[in-house]
Amino acid sequence: MSPKKKSRPYISAAPPPPPQFDPTMFQAAVTAAVAAAMSQISMNGTGGAGSGATKSNHGDRMRREVEDVVELMQNIQSRLTVKEAARTSVLSKSWLHAWSTFPNLRFDVGRGKSMKLVDVERTLIRYHRDNTPIKRFDLKIDIANQESASQAEKWIGRVATKTCLKEISLSLFLWGASFMLPDEILASENLTKIRVSAPRIHSNSVWMTATNPVIKCMSSLRELHLEGVSISEEALHHILSSCCLLVKIELLHSCEGFKTIKVKNLPRLYELNISFASLYENSTALEISDVPKLGVFS
Repeated sequence: MSPKKKSRPYISAAPPPPPQFDPTMFQAAVTAAVAAAMSQISMNGTGGAGSGATKSNHGDRMRREVEDVVELMQNIQSRLTVKEAARTSVLSKSWLHAWSTFPNLRFDVGRGKSMKLVDVERTLIRYHRDNTPIKRFDLKIDIANQESASQAEKWIGRVATKTCLKEISLSLFLWGASFMLPDEILASENLTKIRVSAPRIHSNSVWMTATNPVIKCMSSLRELHLEGVSISEEALHHILSSCCLLVKIELLHSCEGFKTIKVKNLPRLYELNISFASLYENSTALEISDVPKLGVFS
């Protein structure tokens, strides 16, 4: 008698796991889509004959559409980390162009960081040489000596005078030097936000020495954030009285020794934050008037 065949147990096949998101494939897909769009733009711009006016219109439309594509790429790059955004430059010439003219500059320089002072210097020289717009400037830096402080002061002065600058953010960690903010820190006509943060690690300070700083952002500045900045009472009052459209003001450990802080005639001001070292907390008077929209105060 032939032996009975053992029946195999029934095993239900599990559904395959969903495919994981692959950033590389995503970037490749975006690149392909952009390349196709640019190819279509090129065909539309060169296809067909017409009058001089028509050709001019085609040229203008083509230029606008190319600018839109670059803006789209830069929008994607702005949502990535600096390293990830830099890697997109190897995808194609279009991505390289978008990255090399990226208007939002972010630098993180210091101890244990891969980015060096020379990298910032080279980038700013290239932007200045090519007249490339800078809309946002974000610098986080460890300053170990007066030489690096002077170099960073020069960078900030160079960027602050650009009329296209809208936001400037400085995180300054002083280990062995003092730092002087340039008089032109508020010289951009379209500046909407300025943030200067300088945690006092040692006795070194960030100074804003000009009693009457150059202010050209009177009608554009919306946010002012100063932390650990040594500024004169006269200079601060000059800024607050000149920039009447401020919406948010933060003064953290920056008003020590003031007799009075005057916050007046700011019809759009919604948030006001002021903090002192405990030594000065009860020795400074605060005058607030004509700020009808003030909703947050601490």
